[in-house]
Amino acid sequence: KIAATFEKGRGMIGYFNSSNVGYNEEGVGLHACQKSAGVPQNRLTQDVKTRWRSTHSMTNSLRINNEALLLYDIRCPKAAKGFTENRHSLDDWQINNQSVAVLAPLAHASQYLEGKKYPTSNLVIPSIYGCIELLAEDTPIQQPWDKKVITPGDVRPEVKEARASL
Repeated sequence: KIAATFEKGRGMIGYFNSSNVGYNEEGVGLHACQKSAGVPQNRLTQDVKTRWRSTHSMTNSLRINNEALLLYDIRCPKAAKGFTENRHSLDDWQINNQSVAVLAPLAHASQYLEGKKYPTSNLVIPSIYGCIELLAEDTPIQQPWDKKVITPGDVRPEVKEARASL
């Protein structure tokens, strides 16, 4: 049920990453909106569908640029279809941001286990069990960017279902 939100994110990022005008249009491009929003003027991060850690990177890129993307939507009412057909609703933003929070510790564990040296089982097994514990339905989710805790009752049903599947 979160797939539609992720597809919109991929579409929106795909639009910007294939459009110099979308990024650089004077005063209204995404870079101008990023500057107005006080976020780094970077390109958005595209994911690879088969790599869930890259999905974390994509959704986090969208989360960081949330305000800039909303500004772009306001400043460019006649934006190209690549953007307008993939614009996020409030529900999409909530699903995106809660997904970032769910995937963050898993992405960190994955990066930890991909260290310069091959990890031994004394690192892998506790890391995997820690990830499994964090995915339990009754475990609160902590947003890494502001340390806010999302209680199990406040998790969107779509995210709850995806978390259980994961």
